[in-house]
Amino acid sequence: SASGCCGLAGDSEGVIGGTRERVGGGGGEGSCVRLRRRTAVASIRVNEATRKYVVETAGAGDGDAERWEPEAPYDIVVFAAPVQARPDPLADRRSNRTAAADLFDPVTIPQFRRFLHRRGEKQLPPFRRCVATLVQGKLRQDYWKGLSAAPTKQKPSRFDEKRELPLCEVITEDPETSDNPVAQDEVDIYSCALQLPTHLKTLRDARAWQKYVLEQDPYAAVWKVFSPDPLRPEQVRRLFAFETEEPPAGTVQAFDWLAYPTYEIADPEGRADAFLPFRIQENRGPGPASRPCSTLLYVNAIEHSASALEMSAIGGKNVANLAVEFVRKRELAREEDAGEAKKQK
Repeated sequence: SASGCCGLAGDSEGVIGGTRERVGGGGGEGSCVRLRRRTAVASIRVNEATRKYVVETAGAGDGDAERWEPEAPYDIVVFAAPVQARPDPLADRRSNRTAAADLFDPVTIPQFRRFLHRRGEKQLPPFRRCVATLVQGKLRQDYWKGLSAAPTKQKPSRFDEKRELPLCEVITEDPETSDNPVAQDEVDIYSCALQLPTHLKTLRDARAWQKYVLEQDPYAAVWKVFSPDPLRPEQVRRLFAFETEEPPAGTVQAFDWLAYPTYEIADPEGRADAFLPFRIQENRGPGPASRPCSTLLYVNAIEHSASALEMSAIGGKNVANLAVEFVRKRELAREEDAGEAKKQK
C-alpha cells in the first residue's frame, strides 16, 4: 500500500544528514514571505471590478477571541490543501473545520464545486487514515518471526531465521485486497521501520547505527509504525519491549492524520475527470485586449496520482512555474499597452 511504502521512508538508509528537515526549514529564507500563524482563510472570491482575488481571513486575537482580518486583493492565489468531496472524519480535531470547497464563492469561482459534482455518484476517493506511532524500544522479533513463518493461502512458509532476523523494516499486505485477512491475534499495521537519527552524515554512519541498535542496545532504537487505527497500549506492548514494565514517558508518540487519497486502479475510459488542473482559473480584464488580471493555482492537483513529499515538491514547482508564466504574460501585456499608447501619441 502507499501508506506502507511511505512508512519505510526515513528508515535504514533512506534519509542521511537530516535532509528532510531542511526541505521545509529553508523554504522562506531569501523570500518576502510573511507567515501568518493561527489564521484561517474564511472565503475567496473574485472582485468583478478589479478582476483580482479577494481573500478574507480570520485569526485568533487577544484572549483567543476570533478576529476578522480586512479583505486583501491578490493577483495570484495558490490553494495548498486537498479538496475533499466527503466529510473529514478528523474534522473535530482541526482548527479550521471549513470544507475546502466552501471557501470558494460558487458565483465567481465555480470550478471547485463543479469538479466535485460533475462525477455524479462517483465522488472523489476519501483520504486514507494513517496513524503514525513513534516508539523507542526493542522490537519483539519473535512476534514477526511467528507471522512470517506461518503459511498463507498464497505461499507456504519459507522463513529463514538466520537470514531474515533481526528485522529492521516490515511492510504488510492490504487485507481488503489480498487473500490474507488480519488474524484475530495480529496487530493490524501498514508498516514498521527503524528510524535513523538526523545527525548521521554518511551511509557508513547509518549502517553502523543500525548494527548498534539491533545487536547491542535495542532499547535505544526508534521505530515508526503506520496503522489504520490508533494502537492500543496492549498492542504496542505486543510489538515492542521496554526496559520497564510500562513504556516510559515520551517513548510512545502517536500522530493521527489523513495521509493519502485512497487510490484506485485507473480506468482508461473514465478516469480523466479524476484530476483537477494546476491552473484552476485565470481572470482577464474587460475589452477586446482581455489582459490577464489574476490566477488561481491548485498545488495539490498532483496528489490524486501520487502523494509523497517528493510529489508535493513537483506540484510546488509546477505551480511556481505557472506563477512565473502568469507574471511574464502580464508584463508582456503591459509592454504592449505601453507601445500602443506611444503609437497613438
